[in-house]
Amino acid sequence: MKISDRHIVFQSFSSIGPMLDFIALLPIMALFAGSELPEATIMAFLISLVALAPVIGFSSSRLTNGGYADYVETGLGKFAGGFAGMVYIFYSILVLPNIIMFLASFLFSFYSIPAEFRILFDAVFTVSYLLLMFIPLSRGLSLTIKPIIALGVLEIGSMLLTCALLLSYSSVNGLTVSTGTNFSGGSFWEGVMIGILMFSGGGSGIFLSGESLERRASTPRSLFYAYITSGAALILASFSIAWFTGSQIGVYAGNPAFLLSRIGSIWSPVLVTVMIILLLSSGFNLTLSFGNALLQMMGTFLPEHLGMKKSRLTLSMIIVSVPIPILLVSRIYFSFFTSFLFIAEMVSMLYVVVHVLVGFSYARKGKNPLYRIMGAISSILLVIAISISIMSSGIPELYLGIIFAAILLIAFLNEFLVQISWYQSRKIISS
Repeated sequence: MKISDRHIVFQSFSSIGPMLDFIALLPIMALFAGSELPEATIMAFLISLVALAPVIGFSSSRLTNGGYADYVETGLGKFAGGFAGMVYIFYSILVLPNIIMFLASFLFSFYSIPAEFRILFDAVFTVSYLLLMFIPLSRGLSLTIKPIIALGVLEIGSMLLTCALLLSYSSVNGLTVSTGTNFSGGSFWEGVMIGILMFSGGGSGIFLSGESLERRASTPRSLFYAYITSGAALILASFSIAWFTGSQIGVYAGNPAFLLSRIGSIWSPVLVTVMIILLLSSGFNLTLSFGNALLQMMGTFLPEHLGMKKSRLTLSMIIVSVPIPILLVSRIYFSFFTSFLFIAEMVSMLYVVVHVLVGFSYARKGKNPLYRIMGAISSILLVIAISISIMSSGIPELYLGIIFAAILLIAFLNEFLVQISWYQSRKIISS
């Protein structure tokens, strides 16, 4: 299948999943940023936009499914490229169980399902979700792109209608306006880090560029359109939520279901049912687009960096199987919602690592002088954001730091062993 502009736009847009972010991540941002939710969303968008600049710069000259791994390799060498590729694989795979955890936890809580059915509900939901995801992923690119576009159009429309509905309501509590954004406050920046996570899929269209029709598709322009559209939608959503919840934004932050419950009490329970259906479709679309990008990337990355080639069917089986032990451990030892919070921040941190490397890579080898400067700036901003977030994390810092460091170490050692193997094979051939 050959890829055109609209395919790349919706691949990137759907990997951000604005409707899912509306329900899942904005309340977590509000948990940290409070009444400064709109400001934290704008800050996250601006930082992510700067971080996207080197990605856009690379995508204008490199049509490859290798994505970030190829971009980092261009400027920082093969070792750094392989390391970035492994980190990307880790954070993409973590995204999939993370979405399942939130959706299962949200539905169980919202519908007040009896506690004795919790294990059964989680098991049935997880198995059904993974199976539904596996079917289109394993069948080929064309079968994933069509639902991604259809669900993406539905998502844009539903986001606009929902925001209009919230803004039309005159809250008796009034809009809670912050007296001044606390840029030195760690809690605010932790909210920003969660916001950066919202935009983490914005560059996933690059993993389709290797299939694009060069004369018809413009990857940089498509990435920009998708990013601006989703950014505008989420900034509008943050203001809409701040207006609608007013002084009760703290209640909303502690209970994501509060928003839908209040909508149901003011307007109609039928509307809530529709929004939950849209939430599920957004979550499914996000996992489908993330899985699609990961399949495209692994199809290029594995042969080039690990010397192995796997069929799409095999890779799809791996992608849907790896989350199972993560889900089991999360379900047995923690709760799905607690694990969701932990993994959400972990994914955000790993995403930052990849984009820091991409930024420095473009700053070193990029063709556009302005983007080279933005690449260096984006890397510095992301390092500052992640440092403040880790130091101020409300999530147990020790566990967060240990697992984060362990993932980076595994990625580093894997590429180290690959490079040794490659060097030895070259040495044998030359002798």
